[in-house]
Amino acid sequence: MVKFSNSQDGRDTGAIEYVCVLMAREVGLSMPDGHLFTAQNGAGYFAIKRFDRNGNKRYHMHSACGLRHSDFRTPMLNYENLIALTEMLT
Repeated sequence: MVKFSNSQDGRDTGAIEYVCVLMAREVGLSMPDGHLFTAQNGAGYFAIKRFDRNGNKRYHMHSACGLRHSDFRTPMLNYENLIALTEMLT
């Protein structure tokens, strides 16, 4: 899966997400393979191996926007919102 930036993202959003994957691995979390693609405008596009499948086995997933019934096209979820959602779920 590749995440392309939207108009609200900074130029370094892809690089930040990639570094988060690297840091998660450093502390021992199991993370799918990730990659940072460069672009002509200097921005990077973050890609990560699909985590909802393992061979022919599929895992049920739901997005944060789906759980909140939010429009995924409109940037409205920041880390504070995601942490609050996690608290509600757990």
